[in-house]
Amino acid sequence: HHDSNADLIGNASYDTFGAGFVAETGNETGSWNNNIAIYSEGVSWGIAKNTSILNDSTFDTAKGGHGFWFQGRLIDAENNVAASVNHGYVYFHRDGDDRSIDSNTDDFKLKDAFVGQETIGSGSIPILNFTGNETFASNHGLHIVKANPDQGHDIWSRIDDFTAWEVKTGAHLEYAGHYLLSDLDLIAREDTLYNKSATGITFGKNTAEITVIDSQISGFTTGTVLTKDGNLVDEDSHNYILIDTVITGSDTDVQNFDPTLDQILSSSDLANFEPDLELDPLYLNASSLALNGTKFDTIGETEFPGGDDEIILSNESIVEQLETEGYWTTTSGDYYFTTKVYFTDRATGEVFYENHAVAMGDNISTKLQQPWWQYGGAKYNGVQDFTETDGVTYAGEQMLDVAIPVDLGTPDAPAAAIAPDDNTSVWDDLTQGQGTFDDTLPSDDLKVEDEDAQAWLTTV
Repeated sequence: HHDSNADLIGNASYDTFGAGFVAETGNETGSWNNNIAIYSEGVSWGIAKNTSILNDSTFDTAKGGHGFWFQGRLIDAENNVAASVNHGYVYFHRDGDDRSIDSNTDDFKLKDAFVGQETIGSGSIPILNFTGNETFASNHGLHIVKANPDQGHDIWSRIDDFTAWEVKTGAHLEYAGHYLLSDLDLIAREDTLYNKSATGITFGKNTAEITVIDSQISGFTTGTVLTKDGNLVDEDSHNYILIDTVITGSDTDVQNFDPTLDQILSSSDLANFEPDLELDPLYLNASSLALNGTKFDTIGETEFPGGDDEIILSNESIVEQLETEGYWTTTSGDYYFTTKVYFTDRATGEVFYENHAVAMGDNISTKLQQPWWQYGGAKYNGVQDFTETDGVTYAGEQMLDVAIPVDLGTPDAPAAAIAPDDNTSVWDDLTQGQGTFDDTLPSDDLKVEDEDAQAWLTTV
């Protein structure tokens, strides 16, 4: 899948070298649904970055024996299966000789979140649809690594309903930030004398703002690792949260837990605040403006933006907003424009936006509509004062500082001409007559009791 839009539905790869399915330039769009990758060999059993060759003249990735490899983040991935591979799923966002291609922000559902940027690197795009995927009889379930954890906005990535069983590690995130992992079911492989399971979920070096909710982690030597190493995130900015997550059968449930920095919660502990942003006063008198403040959500309150990320209204985005949306003056002679600010609830994954007024100082207002300045194309909308109704401030018809939910919708349906004839997945077809996951791996026992199913697992 190279530099294109495509729907890959109901396909199977077997005995491949490198990877079964690969999106290789980073700007791919479309969907991968109901596919299966069986047995992929690689150059070694190393992690993704150690099996890739990246330098000024080389961009050689997806060679470590993976099921599904994503260089970008705009592909909807649903109900796929990876079996007998090194990594089931890899999101890898590092470049070598600049062969990764930036994505057009028009391809993203919330272009406004990128504040005026026309193109964006894959590392700044959140994963919005990774759901119902599965890895089994493999080394690693899911592996995500970027160049740094920052993304410049607060729309979180979502990993939903992911299952990994008979694996050494369940999920590993590194150089990554702003993730909600929900409804994960991770089950370790049975230890042997020389080959033991490792970790259910690892928050690796330079990770920040990660929530795990409603998940099961079973049988790993270590349930979760909350790493606080790295030079890109301050020690007090990692913000790791586990909610209603059950860890069983581990020697260590949570490694590197710090009660002053991390949170282990149940649903009854949640503050259930109404979604809200309280931003520091927005006053523009230079070429750019940083957005900072406090976010309120289901979990409670936290710094905005989180981690060590920055959300900046760049000079280019400000010029674009002034030219397209325009600005106003008040009867008292103040100049302002409005901007949308997006944010995500850390527990539910719901996305909201608020309209905020940005006041402009003399250094900006005196240059508006002056042809020799970059603000020469700014559109003046006239006089418009702020009003208040029922405790809500308005700028004209715009509500200010009020959270408005965003409907992300559902992924675009693939073309009917290439859809499967019925609703059965390729997984159903290939496992006809075999025991089901629930039948073969009861929740209270990691061992497979059914002899026929055990024999089948041993030969996969």
